[in-house]
Amino acid sequence: MNGLIQVRGMLGIVDPEERGVHEVNEVSHLLDHRAWGGFTRIDRSSLAQDASVGDSDLVFLGCLAQINQRTESRGSFGMIHGSVLGGSSSLFDGLHNSSTFDEVKAYAEAILNLDGSFSFILTSNHGVIVGRDCMGGKPLYLGRKGPVKAISSEMKPLRRMGLEVEHFAPGRVHLLEQKKDIFKFTSKDLVQKKKDSMSFSKKEGFRDLDGGELLDQLELSVTRRVGTAKRIAIAFSGGVDSSLIAFIAKKHTRVVGIAVGAESSIDQLEAKGYAELIGIDLIQVQPTMKEVQQLREQIRNLAEVTTLMDESIALGFHLAAKASRNAGCDKMFVGQLADELFGGYARYVRAHCSGTNDVLEMMATDVMNAAEHNFERDEKASSPFVDLEIPYASLGIVEYGLLCPTNRKFDCSTGIGKVILRKAAITAGLPERVALRSKKAIQYSSGLLKILSKLG
Repeated sequence: MNGLIQVRGMLGIVDPEERGVHEVNEVSHLLDHRAWGGFTRIDRSSLAQDASVGDSDLVFLGCLAQINQRTESRGSFGMIHGSVLGGSSSLFDGLHNSSTFDEVKAYAEAILNLDGSFSFILTSNHGVIVGRDCMGGKPLYLGRKGPVKAISSEMKPLRRMGLEVEHFAPGRVHLLEQKKDIFKFTSKDLVQKKKDSMSFSKKEGFRDLDGGELLDQLELSVTRRVGTAKRIAIAFSGGVDSSLIAFIAKKHTRVVGIAVGAESSIDQLEAKGYAELIGIDLIQVQPTMKEVQQLREQIRNLAEVTTLMDESIALGFHLAAKASRNAGCDKMFVGQLADELFGGYARYVRAHCSGTNDVLEMMATDVMNAAEHNFERDEKASSPFVDLEIPYASLGIVEYGLLCPTNRKFDCSTGIGKVILRKAAITAGLPERVALRSKKAIQYSSGLLKILSKLG
C-alpha cells in the first residue's frame, strides 16, 4: 500500500486546539507489546503533500512488526492495522484523494466489501477518516473529550489521556472531526448480497446440500490467510472447527497445533489423538495453578477484561499465542465464529428443536456482536506474540452462514448442530471421528475456568 503504513496496532489523535497531542508520546508505552519493531509516526510535517487536514494538529502512531520494516512516514497519508485479502488496496488511495462526498461514500462502501481483518486511519480532502472491516477482526476504540478526538487499538491509551471511550463498531467508516458516519454495514446488507450467489435461488432455495460450496469458501479463506507463511500455528482442540482449518492449511504450509489446558482436561487428554488423525504436529501447554495465578493481573490488563469467563478464554489465547511464537510462528489461526454461524452452541439447538422461531435472528445477532464479545478480547490477549487469523470471519463464509437455513444446521434427532459444516469436513476428507465430534467450549474443555474459579 503506497500511502498506508501497515502496523500491528495504532493510536491516532486529532486536536483542533493543539493541546494533548504531546500525550501520545506519554502513553505510547502502553502499546509496547504490539511494537515488535518499534514505532512509526505520522504528523503534519510528514504527511503526503496532497493531504488536507484543516487547522487541526494530529499524530498517528503505529506499532511495527519488524525492526527493518518501513519506518519512513514522509509522504504517507495513514495507517492500517491488519490486512486486506483478495481485493485492491488502491481503494484506500481513492478514499484519500476523493474530491466529493459521494466519491468518499462509494470508496468507503467498496472498502467494506473487501475480505480481511483490518482497521485504518487516514487523511482525506474531507478530514481524518477512520474505518473497520465488517466483522471487526482487529480491535478499535474511539475516544473523545471536548474538541479532542482519538482512536486506538486498545482502550488503555485513551483512558490514560482522560478521554471518554467507546467501542468503534465493525462495518463503519467515519469522519473523525465531524463525528459523522460515511457508511455502515449490517448483517442485512451481507445477507442481501449473498442472495444472488450460487447457494441460493428464489425457485430452489438453499442448494448446497453436501457443504461443497462452504468448503470452497473455506479453502479460499484459509489459503488467503496463510499467504506466503512457511509455518503457522492453530489453536487446536480436536473439534471440527479447528480441525478443518488445520486440514486445509496443511496443504499449503506446515501446521503446528497448540492445545492449552490443565493436565487432566479433556483437551489435553484427547488433542494428541485428533492431531495424529489429521496429520499435524502438536504442542501441549499445561499451565499450573501457580502459573495461572501469576498471569492473572497481566491477562486482565492486556485483554482489558473483567469477568471470570473472559479471563479464562483470554488466558487460553495468551498461552497458545506464546507457544506459537516459541514454535517460530507469527500467525495463529483460530476456529472462532463457526459456532455462531452454523449452530454450535447448545442454546441454539434447544431453541430450534423446541420450535423457537427466532433462532436465526439470535444467531445473526451473535455473529454481528462477535467482535465486541470475542474477537477484541482474543486479539488483545494474543497481541504480544502473534497475529490472529480468523478464517470463519471471511465475508463469503459469513454471508453463507447467515443465509444457511436451520434445517442445514441442526439435527434434532441427534441433538447436534453445525451439520452443514460437518458435511463440508467429510467432503474435504476429514475423518468422520473428527468431523462428527461434539465438543464443549474452550473455557470448560481446557479446564482453565475451573482453575481460575478455585483461585477466587
